[in-house]
Amino acid sequence: MVERMLQTGRSLKNAADTDVAVLLSAGIDSSIVPELLMRRGYPRERMKAFRFKLWAPEPDEAVECRERFEMQDAKEIADHYGIEFFPLYWEKIVYDAVFGPAFDQYFLGATPNPDMSCNDRIKFGIFAEYALNRLGARSIATGHHVRRRDNPFRLLVGKDPNKDQSYFLGTTKRDVLARTLFPVGEFLKDAEVRAMAREFGIPKKIQDKRSSRDWCFVAKRQSEKDTDPAKFTLDELLRAEGARRGKVFSPGPIFDEQGQEVGTHNGVMLYAATIGQKVGFKDGFGVPGGNGRKYVVGRNISTNSLSVASAQPASSRVVVRNLNWLVEEKPSFPLRCLGKIRTPSKAAPLRAELVGDDEMHVVFDEPQTAPALGQACVLYDGEMVLGGGTIVN
Repeated sequence: MVERMLQTGRSLKNAADTDVAVLLSAGIDSSIVPELLMRRGYPRERMKAFRFKLWAPEPDEAVECRERFEMQDAKEIADHYGIEFFPLYWEKIVYDAVFGPAFDQYFLGATPNPDMSCNDRIKFGIFAEYALNRLGARSIATGHHVRRRDNPFRLLVGKDPNKDQSYFLGTTKRDVLARTLFPVGEFLKDAEVRAMAREFGIPKKIQDKRSSRDWCFVAKRQSEKDTDPAKFTLDELLRAEGARRGKVFSPGPIFDEQGQEVGTHNGVMLYAATIGQKVGFKDGFGVPGGNGRKYVVGRNISTNSLSVASAQPASSRVVVRNLNWLVEEKPSFPLRCLGKIRTPSKAAPLRAELVGDDEMHVVFDEPQTAPALGQACVLYDGEMVLGGGTIVN
């Protein structure tokens, strides 16, 4: 796959002779990374900046227009610091590595986490391999809100509990994270990061961008308000991918707790609805009862049906596979620690048992809201990330 990257976009041969490869998103967090690194003693002439052109299911003019603005913003940040900038036109690679497999899982009835896949397979996968092994960079640097400690390497939650992104790195390989710099994670977003962006002279249009909680690496569309571009909804993404694959979305029944048919879903929502999601009339479900709101508690792809209930589903037990450890030595089991099965949420006390080399049975002290197949379970020892894996049951 690295060889394919060499054949896409602008030649990156001039990106060699680099100490730090800085990934820019064109947002406020990554915009202050170069200055923070320079203040730590990293010379600007040994830094290179990169940004991915984002993938879109239907790259029309509204998408291309927005992406031109975003790429230009990233270049403007690099120019501001006097750092050479390299755009990465790897949309097909991103689709093959992240979104294609994610859509496969959606159409099987699981709820994948593309943001974690983007980290594992792209930022800290393909890009890290290229930057560290091909360009010879010593480190990569990102704007993630996490902290690191060394000797030995440990990944900690970000200083800002409202912006902490450690959950999304719980399945990323330790050896790559150990060569990644996370200077933004030492600061509070609103009180400190924004103040530093002003102090460092970051253009106001970048300072004013809203924080994004959308799918990582999915492009947006240009809108009338430049700082608030329109995003693709999951419904739109699934419809577009379904059309590409020749998939037909057929309306189907919705059943309540008693097995009574109480409504009809619109077809695509069978795959888009997540366990625990509120649904009702305005979602096109036509679910009666109370204020018209219910919770999705089950999906049956073979019968094309959804199940809903009045209460949000919860479970104390999950089975986790594809285990990944971020600590120097795998923990001893049985293990008492904290864990998360979604974000944003607080890490909760649990007990974990290891079954074989790659399966973990997790029992939380208290039921956790809406565990979903395909999501991650990430374990913590206080502020330190122990590791994580994928929920399979």
